[in-house]
Amino acid sequence: MNLSTSRPESYIVSPDASKLPVTLLVAIAVVYGGFNIGRSVLGPGRGIDFAQYYVAGRLVLAGEPETMYDTGTLYQAKARSFGVKGVPWESGVREVMTYAYTPLVAYLMVPLALLPYRVAASVFSLASMMALIAGIALLVVNREARRRQVLLWSGLLAAMAFAPVHLTLHTGQINCLLFLCLALGLYFARRDKALFAGLFIALAVHIKLSPLVLLPFFVIRRQFRLAAVSLLFVIVLAVLTAAAGGLDLYHLFLSKVLPSQYFAGAYYRNQGFDGFFTRLLTQNGYVQSLGDHPVLARILASIAGVVVVAVTYLVTSRRAADESVRYDLGYSLCLVAALLFQAKSYEHHAVLLLFCFLFVFEVLAYGQPDRRRLLMLVFLCFAVWAFMLTLDSEYEKLPKFVVLNLLYSGKFLATLVLWAVGVRLLAGKRPLMMLNRDAGT
Repeated sequence: MNLSTSRPESYIVSPDASKLPVTLLVAIAVVYGGFNIGRSVLGPGRGIDFAQYYVAGRLVLAGEPETMYDTGTLYQAKARSFGVKGVPWESGVREVMTYAYTPLVAYLMVPLALLPYRVAASVFSLASMMALIAGIALLVVNREARRRQVLLWSGLLAAMAFAPVHLTLHTGQINCLLFLCLALGLYFARRDKALFAGLFIALAVHIKLSPLVLLPFFVIRRQFRLAAVSLLFVIVLAVLTAAAGGLDLYHLFLSKVLPSQYFAGAYYRNQGFDGFFTRLLTQNGYVQSLGDHPVLARILASIAGVVVVAVTYLVTSRRAADESVRYDLGYSLCLVAALLFQAKSYEHHAVLLLFCFLFVFEVLAYGQPDRRRLLMLVFLCFAVWAFMLTLDSEYEKLPKFVVLNLLYSGKFLATLVLWAVGVRLLAGKRPLMMLNRDAGT
């Protein structure tokens, strides 16, 4: 057979061949993400954080809410009596962590506390996954149909492959419910429904204090009613909880729990300014440092955090024709700034980065498609968070050289770069979206 005479027309060339790399990425996200989500939900050692939620809820039902903040043997005895006999871990069975959240969260856990512990843990895992899916859908619900479909699937695939999501599900953390509250807050804020938006923002503040960063954002955006309603709901929810469980609950939380939970030091999963500078400038058991300067580390972390928050408020104050997308990106950038600023910024908190990753991707893919280098930079930041150093054992096996501080703090640096990209987009003179070509914004 003479191959040289074969006609090219006899071969069928798919017009969609350019989509093959995207198909490969989807396959990687599904397999890698599906495996890790399954391992997180069904694997050993899961639920170390959920155990404290469950015990706190059971103590509320038992009429002993004050015991939730006990750090001695009484708390552990109560946990065992509720069927929580510790959490299996690599080094054996760990005791149930002392409850470290606001009293309101304990009351919100009462419905789950009515169930047996193992059943409640499974229900909580399922609710967390559903909350994350619903939250991502809410972020893009106001987009034009075609773009909404692309962004929704992009967000869901990103969440599947995102290591902070796996860590959240594995530990039984409450971050996915926090994500939903913040997504609902944004959903109603877009529509100027301050009452509902304020309620969900207040719930988010009671779950984790970091969403307080949004209140000045609302003021800067001249949403004074929303800022006031959010603050009012924070107070009302605290008063209602105190009326149910007593003022001593909040006194214990503010005087005992909050100070002990505020700092995480040099721990390698602490990926904010404080973790970065503490590892770099103080002697610690994780990586070699440039001397032992704890005061300098705290000062630099505080200054850097304040600067990041201030710059975020400055660039989000600008208004333009592409107001809807600009508002969403500004909202998400405040959450990024909070993660950089807070002294205890554990890796599982980074579930909230999905807000900014999704909105930055939207701007660079739809509004400014010529800025491919920025888009690649954002993808690299996402890959660092999704794939790099996901297990404790990987950190523990790293060499301890000073220069490897950059690797130990790699996720912090990825967050900082994502923040910088968001700032550049909001501060730039170019519109985020070409409204005349895309009515869906």
